[in-house]
Amino acid sequence: NDFHFINKSIENGAKGYILKQEDITCISTAIEKVHNGGKFFSNAVMQTILGKNAQTKESKQEKKYVLESLISQEELSPKEKEVLSLLAQNYNANEIAQTINISPSSVRTYTSRMRDKLNFIDTQQLKQYALATINN
Repeated sequence: NDFHFINKSIENGAKGYILKQEDITCISTAIEKVHNGGKFFSNAVMQTILGKNAQTKESKQEKKYVLESLISQEELSPKEKEVLSLLAQNYNANEIAQTINISPSSVRTYTSRMRDKLNFIDTQQLKQYALATINN
């Protein structure tokens, strides 16, 4: 399955992974990011990883390993990490805002920045990432 190939590639040091049906924009972005020392995993790849049904402790650890290998939380500010941690606890924007004493619009701003930094399409992917990496 795709997850197995992605995982093996990461274990062997892959800095990027795209699927063969990706469009030219995705391909050129991947080449540029990896060439400049970064990492790039297409949205389709991230969906495959995030969508992996991790039922057993071993499969949860494998999913967590893959996600942590792909994405460095070092890029996140302390406040973004705090918001991410609360997302992992299923808090919504208003609950996060009340908990850390900021406005709901600030929560949305932090969430948007994290999506950009971590290359997620939407907040749902960000939340899936938080659940897979923080609560295990």
